[in-house]
Parts: sequence; C-alpha cells; structure tokens
Amino acid sequence: MRKHPAALTAAAAALLVFFAVMFAYPLSRMLAQITPEGAAAVFSSTVFRRAVGSSCLSGGLTVLFALPLGLVVAFGSMSRCKPLSGAVKTFVWVIRGTPLMLQIIVIYLGPGLLGMNNPWPSGSGGRMVAAVVAFAINYACYFSEIY
Repeated sequence: MRKHPAALTAAAAALLVFFAVMFAYPLSRMLAQITPEGAAAVFSSTVFRRAVGSSCLSGGLTVLFALPLGLVVAFGSMSRCKPLSGAVKTFVWVIRGTPLMLQIIVIYLGPGLLGMNNPWPSGSGGRMVAAVVAFAINYACYFSEIY
C-alpha cells in the first residue's frame, strides 16, 4: 500500500531537520550561558545526588518486582483455561494501551477516590511506593510479552 516511499522519507527527513534547527539553536544559547563553576555546583549538590539515588532505587525495585510478576502474567496468558487466559490478555492489553503517567495517577489516587483507605504510607515514601507498584505492573505486562 506504499505509493510513494521516497516522498514519505523526504518529508520525514525535512521534518526532522526542521525540529533539529528549531530546538538546537535555543538549546545551544542556553548551554553557552552555563559557566563551568555553575555546572559543577549543580552536579555536586545534595539534591542531585538524592535524585540520582531515588531514580536508581525505584528502577532497581521495579525490575526486582516486575520480572517475577511478568513471568506469572506470561503463564496466565498461556494458560489452557480460556477465561483466565482471556482475562490476563485483556489486562495486558489495557495496561500496555494506557499511558504510564495515567497509571501512576490512578494507582496513587484511585483508592482514596473510591472511598477506601489510602494504602500508601504518608509523605514522599508513599509516593515512591505507589510509583514502584505502577512501574512494576506496567513493566510486568511488557515482560510477559517478551517471555
């Protein structure tokens, strides 16, 4: 059904060049204003270190929980029981079809909006737990497709 693949390639290349030119110049101007001392202060700050540590912790916990959960979901989708297999495949289809940010919001705020007690601890630890749960469910569905 491809009628003009060369025209599509040329249009895509022109669009890529347009966006590169539109964003490269302001970015280069912004980066030119950063002094080496300012950049060193940003990367040596405790806030930056805490952010990197939180990102590594959430990523590690996500993989730790998503790999076994993905294996269970893969076994469920390969089950001989048709209702179970259909339910698991529908669940994977829904999770893979919705944006991750929406999943995080629903998992974090959903129980409170439904009138249940909030299952997450208070403070930033609760937000981290909810994010790891959302990431683990999302990546488990992707891993189940790989298995």
